[in-house]
Amino acid sequence: MAVKISDLVPKKISISVGESSLEVACLGLAQMTTLIENYKEPLLQLIASSGSGNVDFAALLTTAPDMVVSLIALGADAVGQEDDIRLLPVGVQIEAAAAIWQLSVPDVKKLVSVLSTVLAQMQPAQVKSGE
Repeated sequence: MAVKISDLVPKKISISVGESSLEVACLGLAQMTTLIENYKEPLLQLIASSGSGNVDFAALLTTAPDMVVSLIALGADAVGQEDDIRLLPVGVQIEAAAAIWQLSVPDVKKLVSVLSTVLAQMQPAQVKSGE
């Protein structure tokens, strides 16, 4: 019997928020593309820091707070609720962002390797089409 794709999707993580909880999930390619389109530089910094194992999500709240809010909105299926996400306690925002990132990019080195290969293959195609 073939493996069902739904069995391969990482399980959601619950983040405690007072008496309740916030469910966060893995981001897919379309959601990551949204982040890339809107927050390319901070996202590249996040990928680079993830590769070194020193991700500082607290620093991201001061350098790229809108990206953190967008990351949480996408991972919590709460797009349109960004103003409310900004009001969550800082610790909750950090924990949620870290959980979503871990679910979405469990192996940063593999991601960087795949992206490098794909981008390298795309460059010659772009040069030919631009001739």
